[in-house]
Amino acid sequence: MTDADLAAAGMAAVVEGVRLFYLDVQDPSSLALARGDLEATRWRSVIDQIHKDAGWGSETPYRGNRVGREWCGFFVAACWRTAGIDPKWLATYWASTYRLGRWGSYQTFDDHHPNPPPAAGVQRRLMAKLDPSSSAKTLPFVPREGDIVVIGDGSPPDGDHITLCVGFDPAKGIIRTVEGNGIGNGPDGKRREGIVMGERKIGGQGYCVRRIYRPAPGDLT
Repeated sequence: MTDADLAAAGMAAVVEGVRLFYLDVQDPSSLALARGDLEATRWRSVIDQIHKDAGWGSETPYRGNRVGREWCGFFVAACWRTAGIDPKWLATYWASTYRLGRWGSYQTFDDHHPNPPPAAGVQRRLMAKLDPSSSAKTLPFVPREGDIVVIGDGSPPDGDHITLCVGFDPAKGIIRTVEGNGIGNGPDGKRREGIVMGERKIGGQGYCVRRIYRPAPGDLT
């Protein structure tokens, strides 16, 4: 696999993310699910499939917003699964911001999940660590479609919300994202919680981009 293959896979991940976005999914409440609300049930079926595509079966059926497991990382994992990333990474290393940070830097989170770096001379994963002083001009690499973007307020330092890059605007200093289990705009342009699109700022105080990851070509099957 080459970097061109990886770029194409990133675009494929975005295509899947946008497809899921236009399914018009909100994060259903446990109350709506309990009473058998048809729209909430439809939303849950999409979220259940996202869990399955990410290799995570213990949260299906989904129990509802703020009751079931946070699924932002599973959304990004499901998008990359269709793009050809090796599925062995997804449920183990993409389930949380902490685990994703370990994955991006070729570290393990326990003795049962090896994460060895590639041989010398082989293209490695990219990881950018950002803080309030960061800007579009100081990024170590230019974000592109399919990059994994983690958002947070600095505590924990790895961030607390995993999103997928769909575009980068260096003039505005933002990364455009498609997100699962996020708060942003739905297909109708109205603000909601669920599968949304957003604009995440680089640098500054508050909730902003904290990490950017890019898989390596060798992570693709």
